Amino acid sequence: MCKFTICIPSYNRAHTIQKPLESLVEQTFKDFEVVVVDDGSSDNTEEVVHPYESLLNLRYIKKINGGKHTALNRGIACAKGELFVILDSDDQFVTTCLEKMAKLWDGCKDRDSFCGVMGKSMTNGKMIGRPFPEGLHSLSYVEYHYGDYAGWFLDCCECLRTDILKRYSWPENLETKFVPENYVMDQIGLKYKLLLTNEIFMDKVYENDGITNNVDNYVKKNICGYLYNAISKIEIILQKAKKTELKPTAGKYMWCYYWQLVKMDAEQKGPRIKHISLLGYAMWFRYNLVQIVKSILGK
Repeated sequence: MCKFTICIPSYNRAHTIQKPLESLVEQTFKDFEVVVVDDGSSDNTEEVVHPYESLLNLRYIKKINGGKHTALNRGIACAKGELFVILDSDDQFVTTCLEKMAKLWDGCKDRDSFCGVMGKSMTNGKMIGRPFPEGLHSLSYVEYHYGDYAGWFLDCCECLRTDILKRYSWPENLETKFVPENYVMDQIGLKYKLLLTNEIFMDKVYENDGITNNVDNYVKKNICGYLYNAISKIEIILQKAKKTELKPTAGKYMWCYYWQLVKMDAEQKGPRIKHISLLGYAMWFRYNLVQIVKSILGK
């Protein structure tokens, strides 16, 4: 077993994938494997990746196009590392990323309670989001997304225990090519926390055709995946999370987001959940009332 499995899910990224691969060649820590999962690319990704097979402990896997979440399922299934890191095909690690991750993880005395290490990312030389506050040494994904610090830290970079990830998976038999990563991460956050550090691990690039810069169109195109994720928040996260980990408004946010997605789904005939609580009906009424007011005001 090696220390890390670095998974690079890729779809038609021959023009960018050299960047993450070069950053792996330059790592100061060498005990890792690389798994490139080509999600049915029609470009020359395989040709670009091939020379790195002699420079890195690299496996190239090509599969039928199913979306990033299916590529992650495949990468996790074949991972041999103790820790698993997702590296997008247009991003790159700083040279000491894996060395610092390994040092922090090896220094963790209570690994049964932790799923991994989370550090910061940067773009254009600047840290993304706020730094972790002094004295905040751990956080769960639930707290990260729905607690008092929700929206503070934005895109981070983390390594996760592979044995934990192998217990979960993203649903694949849906009419969508995308299910958000937090579908799995939030479920992990119900049981485990992350060690936090303000060390910069990753240099991110937001491509013009990437998800971040096209989020509205991406949601509409993959509405089923986003709905499935929203339902899991209501039926799993909201029900099982410790109340101390959630903002008082977390439930309202989840329901409003769900109804917003339902409204966006032109083909949807009704709510895609089995049970609707009183809070859900209230949020539906509130959401529609807000839309009516906005239309009257012309906003």
